[in-house]
Amino acid sequence: MIMRSSYSHFTGSIHSIATLLASYLSNFSHRLCVSMLSTTLSRLTTLLLLFLSGYSAADQRTDSGFYISGGIGAAQIEPGSFLDDETNTIPRVAFGWQLNPYLGAELGYFDFGEMSGLIGDTPPDASGISLAVRGQLPVSSKLALFAKAGQIWWGSDFTITTCRFIECSVREINFDDRDAMLGVGLSYELTDRLEIELEYDYFDFKFARDFRQFNNETSVTSLVLTFEF
Repeated sequence: MIMRSSYSHFTGSIHSIATLLASYLSNFSHRLCVSMLSTTLSRLTTLLLLFLSGYSAADQRTDSGFYISGGIGAAQIEPGSFLDDETNTIPRVAFGWQLNPYLGAELGYFDFGEMSGLIGDTPPDASGISLAVRGQLPVSSKLALFAKAGQIWWGSDFTITTCRFIECSVREINFDDRDAMLGVGLSYELTDRLEIELEYDYFDFKFARDFRQFNNETSVTSLVLTFEF
């Protein structure tokens, strides 16, 4: 009887200790979760306040300085010089300087991709570097209209295979020239550093030298994100 009583007392003590330990761990886990949740909410609140402070400070009427931008555009390629009428999705990047809220300059790069058609064995692949003057008209603290005019230095190449009797040769044909470009668009300030733009650009590619000739009109409608330094 004495051994049974001691055993019961021992198991009861173990049960009490286990209960206390479980309660302590539960409370500790609860406090830890509350602490982590509080820290996370505090950080999110800080980020939101920083974003809102930048948003409230954004003003198209005081913009100036350097900026970089990147975006995706839909290039509408008009038929010409044996090219098909098609639409390509193209990347574009730019670096610019806003002299004041109304005038700036921009250096850009466009990759027009491959243009399908009956010209050569491989589709012509075109790209170009542009330099344009940009005029801007703020209509509110957030919204501005802009237009730009300049030149694009472009190049395109494809291959042609010619066979004579049983011998064939592959020749690469290159076109490169410079032509005028025009653009218009809308700019909306998200923060004092970040803008989103909807832009339309027009290019008239013309090349005629020796026996080679290349004529094509291409327009690009783009969604662009701009970061201001």
